[in-house]
Amino acid sequence: MTERDNNSSIAQGADFAKLLVQYQPKLRTYVRAVIFQEADVDEIVQETASKAFARFDQYDPSRPFDAWLITIARFEVMTFLKSRRRDRLVFSTETVNKLLQNLEDRHDRWSRYTLDSLERCMKRLEQPDRDLIRMRYAEGKLGKQIALLLTVSEATVCRRLSRVYGQLLACIRKSVNDGGVA
Repeated sequence: MTERDNNSSIAQGADFAKLLVQYQPKLRTYVRAVIFQEADVDEIVQETASKAFARFDQYDPSRPFDAWLITIARFEVMTFLKSRRRDRLVFSTETVNKLLQNLEDRHDRWSRYTLDSLERCMKRLEQPDRDLIRMRYAEGKLGKQIALLLTVSEATVCRRLSRVYGQLLACIRKSVNDGGVA
């Protein structure tokens, strides 16, 4: 292995770790929907992470990482349940598939609803606040870069972002409470 290959491998491992940390709560929720013992959930999440890391070179970055990870978890859950089939409290494969599909459908609806709420709430912001959010997230600028563009201090940018986050969060929560998602 050359130094270049080693650096590429390290970068790939860092990319994987970052994505796994971001989506591990969703992964745990998904597994916990059908596995009731916390130790078993831990085992399946660990096995899923291990298999995902081993196959990370097969991951297509143009597709959502969480969907790819959940697909691996689905197989791990099914494998785990097959190994425990003797237990009386294990659901049938068909029941587990229905539960997992229902969970995925609800998550998809929730994600769409939340994104729709965010879009509506963004439209309610003043233009300078929308520009601030656009610079930070759509353009990926750091606070220091935004501060230079706006000729304000980095602390001012941080305070403004914090205020706008609060407005968006309150708006989204109100939208969710008013509308709800089944």
